[in-house]
Amino acid sequence: ALKLSGAQNRKEQMAGTYNSLGVAYKNYGNAEEAIIAYRQSLSLYRELGNPLSTAGCYTNIGNIYQMKDLSDSALYYQKRALSMFDSLKNFRGQVICCNNLAGIFFKSGKLQDALVFNQKALSISQSQNFFSSQIAALLGIGSIKVAERKTDEAERILLQGILLAREKNYRSELVNLYKELS
Repeated sequence: ALKLSGAQNRKEQMAGTYNSLGVAYKNYGNAEEAIIAYRQSLSLYRELGNPLSTAGCYTNIGNIYQMKDLSDSALYYQKRALSMFDSLKNFRGQVICCNNLAGIFFKSGKLQDALVFNQKALSISQSQNFFSSQIAALLGIGSIKVAERKTDEAERILLQGILLAREKNYRSELVNLYKELS
């Protein structure tokens, strides 16, 4: 049993290393190598029966496809991750996937689909006091309202985000909200 435990621990470490490699490749703009590393990590986490890390890998792969403007693939992986995070009741993962899905739908002009996911992200973020995610969701909803030319609604929503960002001293989020408001 101890030997099995050691082998499992090595696989867990390898999976984490591949995931870290994926992050590094992504940060250096090497999407192809990032996907290879994330898939290696995904394979190991699935083999280990680690659903939380598996869902994280799906999110990472979806992000790469989103980066490459391959929205169908990005949607597939983000939805798969969201389903796993839902079943795990992992609120942080749910919010991340909802904001990612909203961004994919927004970019492809599917504003109502984007709105549904931004609203879900906002609701979960508010219930869990995930302030940065609340602000991201408010920015997303405000951007949708701007795109729909509903300026009064956009202003009201973006100002909510600005107030929260000021209160929590989230400067980069504040800059993004002001950009959208202008």
